[in-house]
Amino acid sequence: MITKWCGSRSELECCVSRLNAKREMSERYLSGVEELAGYCASCGDIVKFGNTVTPGEKWKNLRESFICPRCGLNGRMRHAYIELAAVIESLSEPKVLLFERVTPFFSALEKIYPFVEGCEYVGPDITPGTIIEQKMIDRKLRVRHEDMMAISFPDESLDVIFHADVLEHVPDWIQGIRECHRVIKPGGTLVFTCPFFFMEESITRAKVENGEIVHISEPAYHGNPMSQSGSLVYTQHGWPLLEELEKLGFETVESGLLWDPWQGILSTNNPCVEGQMWPLMFRCRKPAG
Repeated sequence: MITKWCGSRSELECCVSRLNAKREMSERYLSGVEELAGYCASCGDIVKFGNTVTPGEKWKNLRESFICPRCGLNGRMRHAYIELAAVIESLSEPKVLLFERVTPFFSALEKIYPFVEGCEYVGPDITPGTIIEQKMIDRKLRVRHEDMMAISFPDESLDVIFHADVLEHVPDWIQGIRECHRVIKPGGTLVFTCPFFFMEESITRAKVENGEIVHISEPAYHGNPMSQSGSLVYTQHGWPLLEELEKLGFETVESGLLWDPWQGILSTNNPCVEGQMWPLMFRCRKPAG
């Protein structure tokens, strides 16, 4: 299968509706298998994806599962790899910034496109653009610190910006997207993933007031390769995200759906409708000027 790019909510809902019965049946089965033979776009080969089956687990988040034993990418990362590679391949000598540096995703992409630059959010007291030495389990890495709300790159200096499941952790995500738009060149592209739910309203779970975090809902944290404490979720995005992206100046806003068991790219498989997430990518183009 290839990604179906949808330019509207109704188009995406139609695609999801057609796939849903097949998805439910397939993922019910796939939740219980320990491995799955399939195609890894990063490795360019057929491999056996690993799926950790936990006894007694109520449901299995397949979006984050079926990890390639060679490159280490899970299904969500492989989807991102496919779409970002397609954007890069369409450009000549592009300047690309990834809001990832210490992950298997960055390593896999850098092997093919050594010119991509990666970064991580290291901490609130560090100046954006600062290079730090980060100690990993088996090595030390030079890591560029960037804050999405105050990106250090000059106006209109990058062809492509990519971030994967980062936006929900940005205290002021609108400012974050505004900054991405600022540093992208006319005609350039923002590509990203974030937890996206088919909700009429987005949910603000936390905010920052006078420099202090104010929790509106029970705190939720996601894994963070830079911190054992994880990253706080500030926003759960719903349908308003698409409209806001257009308001922030992007000419084209598309949601790309790729549900493909052969590539181990699946949904969260959440039995609760309000918690279900499809494998989606967002692609936004800045006007050419």
